[in-house]
Amino acid sequence: MRYDKPPTSIDEQIALLVDRGMYVPSAERAAHYLRHIGYYRLSAYWLPFEHPPATQGQRSHRFLNQVSFDDVLDRYVFDRKLRLLCLEALERIEVSIRASWVNALALRHGPHAYLDSAHFKCAYEHAGQVAKAASDMGRSSEVFIEHYRGKYCDPGLPPIWVMAETLSFGALSKWIQSTRETNIQKEVMHRLRLPTVEIVHGVFHNLSQLRNVCAHHSRLWNRRFPKKYPHIRKIPDLLHPETEGEEARYIRNHLVMLRYLMLVINPGTSWPQRVCDLLQLQPSGTIAAMRLPDNWLELLQPTSLVGHRK
Repeated sequence: MRYDKPPTSIDEQIALLVDRGMYVPSAERAAHYLRHIGYYRLSAYWLPFEHPPATQGQRSHRFLNQVSFDDVLDRYVFDRKLRLLCLEALERIEVSIRASWVNALALRHGPHAYLDSAHFKCAYEHAGQVAKAASDMGRSSEVFIEHYRGKYCDPGLPPIWVMAETLSFGALSKWIQSTRETNIQKEVMHRLRLPTVEIVHGVFHNLSQLRNVCAHHSRLWNRRFPKKYPHIRKIPDLLHPETEGEEARYIRNHLVMLRYLMLVINPGTSWPQRVCDLLQLQPSGTIAAMRLPDNWLELLQPTSLVGHRK
């Protein structure tokens, strides 16, 4: 098919929503949010409010009775708050992972150990990682990068604790996975209280996917993720992917894992409670669409908060 849909003005967009059965209490308010959020972006949030399609694979484009523009906006705001909470946890986890790997590699093999392919599993892959890191640092205007360039000429690249600060979560995960020495990977594993190195890699890969969704401001609340978490016996409240099918691909496992790692990093964190507080404000239909189980509150709230909340 050739795409031949013309662009529409804000007024036309509002008229179309009303024609399809949405209640718009204030056209002026709706116009404001359509200008600043966008019709297409909001459409992902009103899709669950539409009548089921008569034909599979097609949308009905007709809204359920009494659905208002404010219902859609509330869900959009909820999703934004959920993403921000996830980003907060991911920042703490990423910093902890980076520090553990940097300290383990540097203390064993020196400040520039990351430049030596002997410490990594594949020389070709390592060469690409170093080249990518060098390129990123070459374009960087960070003060700590410019300080090294201005003061030192040998080695040409800064020590690992400087280089690692320029890595994305995904790149950091690849550096750790490609590290040859098992004891270095195990140190990261022990810091996070995860049972095996293989599970560490699986968790990092999943968290990297979650971070990409959150960092790009994409829809999160009812997203189906492409990859499940590995089976982790020491965290029994995670869904077991080999027994629970598609439920394991939704947000629950991410929230459980973030909660677990946040409590490892900071036992006094208020993060789990703030997630529960946000979810408790949502209607039952939202919770159901997220594929959260009936005992979600028990799974996500902290069993105890030790010391001062941070």
